[in-house]
Amino acid sequence: MLPGRLRELGGAPSGSGSAIDLGGLVLKQAICIANEQLYRYESLVYSILGIIFLSTPHLSSTPIETLQATYNILRASGIKVPKPSADYAADESTIISNLAKRFESLVGKLLCTTHAPLEQFLAVPSGHADVCRLGDDHNDSLPAMISFVTSAWQYAERTITARLEASPELSMTNSSAVNTEGSSKTDFIKVPSSTGATSSRREPKLPCMALDAYDRNKDFFGREDVLDLIGQALLPQKEKMLSSENDGLRQFALCGFGGLGKTEIALEFAHRHKHKFDAVFWVRADASSKLNQTYCDLSVRLGLEEPSDSKNYTVSREVLKGWLSDPWKPAAGQDEAFKAAAPSSAQATWLLIFDNADDPYVLTDFWPQGSGSVLITSRDPLAKVAFSTAPSGIDLHPLREQEGATLLKKMTHGTENADAAARNISNSVGGLPLALAQIASIVMRQDLTLEEMWVLYSDRSEHSSLHGLNFKPNTPQYPHSIATVWAFERLRPAARAFLDVLAFLDPDRIQEDLFAESISDEMLPDFPTAGSSYREARTDLLQSSLVKRNKESFELTMHRLVQDAARAKLGTRKFNAIFSLIVHLIWSNWPSAMPKAFLQSADLQPKITNQRLVVGRWPRCAALYPHVLRLKDLWQLTHHIPPVVKMKFAALLNDAAWYQNERGRTRDPDGFFEASLDICENSGHPNKDALLIDIHFCLGAIAADSNRHTASREHKETSFAIQTKAYEELERVDERLAMNYAELAISRVQDGRYDEGVAAFLRQQEISKSLGNYIPQSREANLGLAYMMQGKLLESETILVQSIEARQKALGKEDKESFRTGKLIYALGNLRALQGRLDESYDCHVDAWNRFLATVGNQDHRTADVGHKIAEHYLRRCQYDDALTITNDILKVWKRDPEAYTPEIARTSFLKSTIQEKLGLVEQAAKTRSEACRLRRQWLGDAAAGDGDDSLQPKDFDGLVTFWSR
Repeated sequence: MLPGRLRELGGAPSGSGSAIDLGGLVLKQAICIANEQLYRYESLVYSILGIIFLSTPHLSSTPIETLQATYNILRASGIKVPKPSADYAADESTIISNLAKRFESLVGKLLCTTHAPLEQFLAVPSGHADVCRLGDDHNDSLPAMISFVTSAWQYAERTITARLEASPELSMTNSSAVNTEGSSKTDFIKVPSSTGATSSRREPKLPCMALDAYDRNKDFFGREDVLDLIGQALLPQKEKMLSSENDGLRQFALCGFGGLGKTEIALEFAHRHKHKFDAVFWVRADASSKLNQTYCDLSVRLGLEEPSDSKNYTVSREVLKGWLSDPWKPAAGQDEAFKAAAPSSAQATWLLIFDNADDPYVLTDFWPQGSGSVLITSRDPLAKVAFSTAPSGIDLHPLREQEGATLLKKMTHGTENADAAARNISNSVGGLPLALAQIASIVMRQDLTLEEMWVLYSDRSEHSSLHGLNFKPNTPQYPHSIATVWAFERLRPAARAFLDVLAFLDPDRIQEDLFAESISDEMLPDFPTAGSSYREARTDLLQSSLVKRNKESFELTMHRLVQDAARAKLGTRKFNAIFSLIVHLIWSNWPSAMPKAFLQSADLQPKITNQRLVVGRWPRCAALYPHVLRLKDLWQLTHHIPPVVKMKFAALLNDAAWYQNERGRTRDPDGFFEASLDICENSGHPNKDALLIDIHFCLGAIAADSNRHTASREHKETSFAIQTKAYEELERVDERLAMNYAELAISRVQDGRYDEGVAAFLRQQEISKSLGNYIPQSREANLGLAYMMQGKLLESETILVQSIEARQKALGKEDKESFRTGKLIYALGNLRALQGRLDESYDCHVDAWNRFLATVGNQDHRTADVGHKIAEHYLRRCQYDDALTITNDILKVWKRDPEAYTPEIARTSFLKSTIQEKLGLVEQAAKTRSEACRLRRQWLGDAAAGDGDDSLQPKDFDGLVTFWSR
């Protein structure tokens, strides 16, 4: 309808698309995904001329029709709903209509945006029906819409053709070295590709059975019907084992409330059938941070990345997903035992298990494509249809009475005479496997018969309290508290205190070294602090089957249901006390990015400080991060937390968010920055200014890295103003003040205020040296670059050479502590180029490149900066194939976040067009250049007016990027 109406009114040609209502929502989500993964869906996105999204969620003509439409939508979604009763139809229709009206009024730019670079918004004060009546007198949107569409169509063919041909997947061959004028007299050094995409793909290490952290349950019993259903859905089809034909993605979801044994069934299936797969991956799926870390680990374990390359979560995720979509395997050299057992197929077979995916949609960015098997365990029944057009899975039910009785006898070595008591117990707990396991533990520990256990259990049930969790779904015959079944009250005080503390941590991996620190009675009475008392408490919990222990990793695990039950029995005061203790334990063990600040009292300082950009801290942060995520979830349940604990928690959130930024997550990770700022701004703690300084410092630095220089300047100036005011009053300096001077200097240099920037850098250096133990950092590289922009090459050489020598003296010539030495050498390479010492410049840039690869990896934007310089060297040396290879590689790095890195994409595309010209690809070069110029105009806006595309030079694009990237 829309294209036709536009042609009628505005003379626009056909070829556009329009979307409305549910179709529009689906299409918007697809565009958002494609836009975020532009490096993967580039051709699709660039083929779109334009899409017009119309309307908001809307009402039917009458409340009754709205109600009926709502029920129809629910039924179509697979949700069973009863037919609306005539007695209540009027009331229900009024409620639905009012809700719809309220929702309709909320739809604005924030809910509409897809964050596409050329997105435009048009506010129309109309309902659904009116907004579609284009041309009506009351609809002023028509002229603007026609203008938008006709403008897009006018340049359609040229725009889309330029986009598609500007970034082709060209044949990339490595040419041999040729000595040309200005090239090195030594043998040519081949620089590795900045991604794995253009070099030979890594050979996967098969078989890969990522189940070693999960032992098979020797007491597993029953559920054969469920295992058969899973097998029918997920096991590779025999007739296709010898074929390369892709038989599509197979999936199955086990759904049900906690304690039904979903994880145990999935584990049994994986162990029972692992010989039928080339690879089996177990993924903790209850939080995106865990999914990121696990995909990162699996990419390395499968051999798709080296540990030194696996620095960026997004990249590792896509690398693993790439193999899952095309699971090739080597033809020879496999383990002989594996060859004999595994099916021989052209493609590898794999099983991916998402455990505890209670929010199925957290899997969206991690969902694989292609051929393979996916098993999900989730409390949410929507997991069966979240990624499938037809339901695939089952709602798991408790064990039948006899199944439960047999399982209980198996775990307790009960005799046939105990069958009646076993059935009674099974019936009383509703056949819940987890509850049966806890009862079996009590029976074995106290050396009871099942008959004795039944008598005791019946007695306790008569006075069971209402504390704890009462799970009644599908089990109306089970009125007892699960906490009562687990008999928490029978635990000794130390074991119970230990259990309560464990209930506040991430349940999958609880590091025992967290409890190495002495915990006083004031913090938590009865907590086992001494070695012997800790081991006794841990033994009590292990014998009660409330926790499990991995002796190799020294980690504990526990069921979420046990945690929920333990927390539910806590009063407010004890809940707050344990939350405060966990904050203290995590913050004490967290290797903080920020240096110590004298503005903060000693009780707010972590043990390890000043670790910003140090890659050696990443494994520890990765292990602790899930606990921080759990604390954030529990924060909303606390009341009247002491101010000092609030400040520690806010500091922990800020530092954890910065760590995620170091790993490539540039958007506010898990809302940590927002939560930290909110806590801090509403705190009355006397040291809150010190934390506000850190928060604005981090936000400013992150904004600068993603070319949001206005926001960066605002945060940095806020941080600097708070800090200088406090420090001037106290007449003190510390490393944090030096850091703030350096960040302020970056803003000044970026704004072209070079003298102010250099002065701020020098003040930073003066403060750092006055504190002792001075080691140059990347700030000195930025100072050297600022000197170059002033034309002071001698001053630049002095600071860069002295800083490199000082770092090598302190950290060794092969320093891999962070990328800082690499950045200093990179800056020196830029200086050597300005001095005309091109061979030395090349050597510096290659050295810097290797150091960046060894620290932040091949997908970091800083590594891509160096890659651009190396491509320029290749161009100068007439190594055009290598130059084209590396520009294509680094463009993929930038295009992971095209909104943030538009300047870098434009600059590297312009360089690429020059390389294409040298290769004789004249037509492609023209189109690449046209796209680069378009991006430049898009970024500069009115500032680019009057600039002719033909007159633009590399310096016009260098000026787009942050000064340290030039």
